[in-house]
Amino acid sequence: MGEVYLGVDPTLGRKVAIKVISLPMTGPDAKRAAVKRFEIEAKAAAKINHPNVVTVYDFVVDLTGKHLLVMEYLDGRTLRQLTEGNKPLPPEQVVRIAVEVLRGLEVIHAAGMIHRDLKPHNLMLMPDGRMVILDFGLVKDTLRQNDLTQTGMAMGSPLHISPEQVMGHGKIDGRADLYALATVLFQLLTGRPPYDGTAPEVLHKQIAAPMPAIVSPRGPVPPGMIEIVRKAMSKKPEDRYASATEMRTALERLQASLKATVPSPRTMTAPKAPVLPKAALPALPRTVTPNSGAVKTMTFSQLMASSPTIKVPPAPAPRPHRPSTPPPPPPAAMRPRRTSAPPPVSVESLAPAKRRPRYVSFLKGFAAAAVFVGLAMLAWTVFNSRTLGGSDASSAQDAGAFQEIVAPAPRDAVLAPAAPRTADDGCRAYEENQNSLAIEILKPLKAGSLDARYLYCLCAAEHFLGHADKQKDCQLFLDHPKRDKDQAELVDFWVNGKSKVR
Repeated sequence: MGEVYLGVDPTLGRKVAIKVISLPMTGPDAKRAAVKRFEIEAKAAAKINHPNVVTVYDFVVDLTGKHLLVMEYLDGRTLRQLTEGNKPLPPEQVVRIAVEVLRGLEVIHAAGMIHRDLKPHNLMLMPDGRMVILDFGLVKDTLRQNDLTQTGMAMGSPLHISPEQVMGHGKIDGRADLYALATVLFQLLTGRPPYDGTAPEVLHKQIAAPMPAIVSPRGPVPPGMIEIVRKAMSKKPEDRYASATEMRTALERLQASLKATVPSPRTMTAPKAPVLPKAALPALPRTVTPNSGAVKTMTFSQLMASSPTIKVPPAPAPRPHRPSTPPPPPPAAMRPRRTSAPPPVSVESLAPAKRRPRYVSFLKGFAAAAVFVGLAMLAWTVFNSRTLGGSDASSAQDAGAFQEIVAPAPRDAVLAPAAPRTADDGCRAYEENQNSLAIEILKPLKAGSLDARYLYCLCAAEHFLGHADKQKDCQLFLDHPKRDKDQAELVDFWVNGKSKVR
């Protein structure tokens, strides 16, 4: 649809995202249709003001005629970036993401619109855990019945498109978005999309192939989660959830059950202090009062306060034993040696040494570095003087070779023509979703003998771009004797709206 730039609103000083439409090169009618679809995207997004849906500020046309859609700038990570490298997410996180996206889809469907292009690239996870739905480029306004797509034309990503969108006929409602969201949840749980292969193979599997088993490298997936994804990915819309609200309610019940199964952290209670037995109290002193003769019990402090004159004499220290005769002298081995006394230290030697100024150390370091540099330059000069004579001849040869290399080519030189593009290049461009380039390559080659594979690439490219020659070129593929049966069945859906090949 276009390119998105980061800009700054000069009035309010806030960052904004500016989407510039890319007009197709197929003709004026296609350009007008693209501009009209871009206007529908702007008006559809402007109807909604919800935390889970991107906010649109303005829709303008600049002086050069470019159509600009000014939106809020979201500094988050898309689910495509979050699962880069086929990294699956935990089921609890997938449930939270799905609930957030379904809240945004409820508002979109209530406004009478269908997104039709839900995929990991268009779902952004914000740092606060909020999910935001982006890119309303393929939105369909069901209330106004303004559908710019042609009959039988599929719109959306092949990996996440609903079967009714691939068929290109019948009424498409909000249940197509639920199918696309279920394929995104499958990819978040397993690390890969439900179906793989080329674009035509994936589209055919979206119609007929059953949903593969949900196996996560992280461990077992809750059965309730598998059942919700399986129901939302039903091939028939009537077998899916009736609305985004119903699917969100089922996910919230699963979310509550997952929280209940998680063991709560053990609460640590402080142990009670043991009750110690009461120790036997010592017998309190008893005194007899002089008046009544009754026994009175007193505490030690009361006893000391009532008898201040009582003093406990200190115990006498034991006297040392004095022998009557002097002890014998110690042996010679235990006698201390007589050493000469050290000379007295002069007062001048204890004075602190004078510190050298800092610039002396700096000058010494600088002088050493200068000597080292001088020696290195002298060695380099001697080496060059020895090798200069031997390098003259080689230098002359190099100069001649250089002149030969940079010499200009003669004026009459003719450039070799570019290799023509083949039908294989056209099919390769279609498989890389470059449908315009595929038509540009294969259309001139149609007059020649194209086999069934090249005719299918041309037919499919014209189908997805709504080309006027789709009926004629696709009929050539159906009439080809070596056509592929599965591809022919899909092309027959596009052309005739039938379920069997004629």
